[in-house]
Amino acid sequence: MPKDTKSRLLQISKAAGVSPATVSRVMNHPELVKKETAQLVTNAMQALGIEGKKKETAPLPKKKIILMNAPYLDQFYLEISNGVKNAIEASGYFMVTSYYDIGENNIKSFLELIREVNACGVIITNSLSKELLDAIEKEVPAVQCCEFNPDVSIPYVTVDDFSGAQRATEYMINCGRTKIGFVSGPRKYKYATERRHGYHYAMSQARLPIERFWEIELPSNSYEMAYSAVKQLLQFDDGHPDAFLCTSDILAMATIRAAVQKGLSVPNDVMVIGFDDIQFASMMIPSLTTVRQPVNQIGYTACNMLIQRLVNPTMPLNAMILDTELIIRESTSSQNLIR
Repeated sequence: MPKDTKSRLLQISKAAGVSPATVSRVMNHPELVKKETAQLVTNAMQALGIEGKKKETAPLPKKKIILMNAPYLDQFYLEISNGVKNAIEASGYFMVTSYYDIGENNIKSFLELIREVNACGVIITNSLSKELLDAIEKEVPAVQCCEFNPDVSIPYVTVDDFSGAQRATEYMINCGRTKIGFVSGPRKYKYATERRHGYHYAMSQARLPIERFWEIELPSNSYEMAYSAVKQLLQFDDGHPDAFLCTSDILAMATIRAAVQKGLSVPNDVMVIGFDDIQFASMMIPSLTTVRQPVNQIGYTACNMLIQRLVNPTMPLNAMILDTELIIRESTSSQNLIR
């Protein structure tokens, strides 16, 4: 390569913020480069007064790639992802997974990711505002999964969180528990709010009081935060709850640990129910009573819903709410006590 050509490539790559190899591809084979990247190089060349080959860059067609995004990586979202994979395997599509806690501060980065992977559709599990969802829909068709915003015309699949929490609370009431606490993630999430409402409804129907300090709201689904908060609550020998409903199995596991370290028997002194039925719920000691979500089915349904949108863009937008199931195990059964 002549020195002047190499120098020119380096000059353009520095101005465009891309590699010299990318500059070379834009100049010689623009059809192999994304339109946005080619435009960066073209703009840099124009700014530097360097002429390139008179060749238009055709936009790349959307590939059959579905992007699934979750706010963070944990067992629950892994199982959602497995459901999406099961639906994709027989469809001819491909899957890319990302973990963005999407917000105003990083929505531009997420939109750039959609373009970078050349996705044709997105499955969103985050709780998002109308403005953010509209911005995503301008890029590609989307489906809301688990969390959803009813103020936008985007289909969604979720579970009946209210009924699941109501059923779990009623079960503990029928077991004779009258002082039931509630451990939850932040109310900005639909699941946390709906499960709280189900808990409140069951308690009010049974005419049982709820002490303000029995309800613990955490800024995230954090095991350590839940353990610390429940441990502090249980320091009050008089008046602490005799049962807890937790909005995730992770929070329930932390609650059991705090109770056991306090010297309380689970479930004799304190009953605990979680939510999700992740793999470890049945393995721990005591095994965890939990509200099972059809997690794999949620992901599978969301993916099929998105593929239907891609195949038939004019199809009516719909929603699906799946049922939950209360799984009774040792944390509410007196057959196996732990102290």
